[in-house]
Amino acid sequence: MNFLPKAELKTNNPFSEQMAGEYFVGREGEFRQFEANLDGLGDGTANHAFVAGLHGTGKTSYLDRLTDLAQNRGFLGVLTNVDEQAKGVDTVKAILSAIAAALQEWGEEKDLTLSTSVDWERGADSTLFRQARSEKLEADRVRKDLTTLSKIAAEAGVRGIVLCIDEAQWLPPEALSVLKSTLEAQKHVVAIVSLRLPTVNIDLKRDGRAQLDAIAQRAGGDIGASRLYTTEIAMGPFADDGEALRCIQRRLKDNAICFSQDLCAEIIQLAERIPREIIRYSHKVYAKAIESQRDATLVLLDEVVRDEHAGEVAQAATLIESQSASVQAMLKALLDLGGSATSRQLAQRFQTTADEKGLALITDGVSSQLQSICDQFPGLEKRDDYFQINNRVHFYALRIALKER
Repeated sequence: MNFLPKAELKTNNPFSEQMAGEYFVGREGEFRQFEANLDGLGDGTANHAFVAGLHGTGKTSYLDRLTDLAQNRGFLGVLTNVDEQAKGVDTVKAILSAIAAALQEWGEEKDLTLSTSVDWERGADSTLFRQARSEKLEADRVRKDLTTLSKIAAEAGVRGIVLCIDEAQWLPPEALSVLKSTLEAQKHVVAIVSLRLPTVNIDLKRDGRAQLDAIAQRAGGDIGASRLYTTEIAMGPFADDGEALRCIQRRLKDNAICFSQDLCAEIIQLAERIPREIIRYSHKVYAKAIESQRDATLVLLDEVVRDEHAGEVAQAATLIESQSASVQAMLKALLDLGGSATSRQLAQRFQTTADEKGLALITDGVSSQLQSICDQFPGLEKRDDYFQINNRVHFYALRIALKER
């Protein structure tokens, strides 16, 4: 990498913005499905959907991208989010207000006079919107208000409304129920809600459905409020390392600082291909490169791991210091094998003869030593016949500790 003179060096960190925006990569299959659904919406068929995933997997960026795609196809794209603390009436009013604001902005871009947002903000003095005038959530008022917005949108040349609701796990039950009865009455409004799941899940779609069902059950058992969302979208980590690599490279395009392929690969592995974590670690490495005017290398990534995960690094260092050279060699071999191996696979690294009896003895010794470490170090566990380092932070902490020996 060639640095520019200090005065001319770009200091804007391309990883500062978590929202992907123009840097969005991947999810091509989901976007193709969405565009097919847009065709149906234009013909009066709304296929409502939920997007389920863990924190940091790109749900908000995905919804933001959907609104852009909708706008490009002549639909009104609206992105709003649910306030965890808001009551049902305030949640629904915020959603309607977001549609009114987006519609007014559409009008301004088309040189049309649409005062929808201005009128909504008049509250009790609103002339167009019934729910704006009331502090009580009433389904009939909400239905009529969305009908009004849809009619104004159609007259303005809008093909339909794509309503994206982020953080929908916080939807109050009464709000979910009212949205169901409201959306059922609309042919040209589709809702896509995102659900943040609390823990690592095997089946994101199943658990997203269960989360919606639980909210609906609290709405007097209105299970239809959940089943309205017939399309299920799982939002996990990037599908492969290639997608994750493009996430980094797209942000670094035409930038003063470059990341090597090796550095990118290590960041992707450390982040377990989770978009938010890839961006976070890349941001830290980039910042260190700018501050110190050093190349963005694996050395900087090690420094980031020490800064961000000091506790895990210290724990790994304490473990390594207490182990013999032979046990340290076992742990290094485990890292070389990607962090997961059987006792026999590790023993084969140290066997000097082809004697099966000797290999069995070494295997028993390796198993005994590593089982002892499992009892001391939370980063190592045994699953079936495999000893595994259970997450990439512990993997890197052990690697750093072994380097320093």
